[in-house]
Amino acid sequence: MARIDSAVSSSQVYADGESSSARYTRTLSGARSALFTLLIAIALVFTVELIVRWSWPDTVAYFADPMRPAWTTVAVFFLAMLGVDALFGREHKAALLIAPLAVVPAFISQQKQVFLSDPLYPTDFLFRTADHGTDAGTREGQAVDRGRRRRRVDRGHRRWRSPCCGSPGRTFPS
Repeated sequence: MARIDSAVSSSQVYADGESSSARYTRTLSGARSALFTLLIAIALVFTVELIVRWSWPDTVAYFADPMRPAWTTVAVFFLAMLGVDALFGREHKAALLIAPLAVVPAFISQQKQVFLSDPLYPTDFLFRTADHGTDAGTREGQAVDRGRRRRRVDRGHRRWRSPCCGSPGRTFPS
């Protein structure tokens, strides 16, 4: 029995010496990977802002001003990339998923600013009708969706009221 115990203890000493250098190497590798993910997040946010602003000095000023949320956005993208990488178990695969999801809306917002001079808002996606994505309320007679209620835009329609309690019923032309 003494022989087995001495063999086990000597292998543990040898393994501990190996594991500390292996641990150090893994720590450096993990730090290098996290730093590279941070650089990808910075580049992604910079690219998105450059697309939306369409000006190099404005984008640099956005990152230089501490009162603007550039670095907070970088932190959000960094944490999202780390989370997606952890889910997939592969390094830097999140950039393949998150970059298009960030760059495409930035390009759409830039194009909207060219024509309408206002950026892309979340409400641009919320208020759509059933007629294949046209804006609600843009033409006379379309139903306008305001979340909980619907109303008719033109004056040629009146509401039918129930005779018992006066609650609104269906809409029909007069």
